[in-house]
Amino acid sequence: MDTMAKTPPHNLTRRCLGTMKGVKETPITLHPVTTEDIPKILKIESISFHSPWTEGMFLEELTNPFSHAFLAKTRADGKVIGYIFYQTAVQEMHILNLAVHPLHRSKGVGTLLLHHSLSQTRQSDLARFVYLEVRDNNFPAILLYRKFGFTPLGIRKNYYPKEHVDAIIMGRSLV
Repeated sequence: MDTMAKTPPHNLTRRCLGTMKGVKETPITLHPVTTEDIPKILKIESISFHSPWTEGMFLEELTNPFSHAFLAKTRADGKVIGYIFYQTAVQEMHILNLAVHPLHRSKGVGTLLLHHSLSQTRQSDLARFVYLEVRDNNFPAILLYRKFGFTPLGIRKNYYPKEHVDAIIMGRSLV
């Protein structure tokens, strides 16, 4: 059952995302993730991460009452171009997974997904603090999180064992 499908999509125009060469104002909409979206999310996941989540992991998050998930679509063709999954519990928000299709990176899609998720959590008073783990070599993601006020809190050694990569734990207050 898709309990997340209750929230209406949010319309965001290309103006919010900055300029793209050769593209006129292409609206982007944000939607709650449904089970029907998982195959499209899996395609982005598999080209974005060395250790991608499985279909079962995504489906488990959709049934978890503490989980929230949104995706970004182009309005023109409804193409899924990014997503975010996070959990809220005990006044904490934990960002679990954020990815944007490589052809749409550095165009503000990740910024929109992160901003929307932080705003939703703050407005619903579900959390006072947010944290995440990010690969210590994922400099674009680290810069995005710093732009939102996240600071390093610690290191999880060998958090991504297939790549032998550490994770930086980053966090910030929501109040």
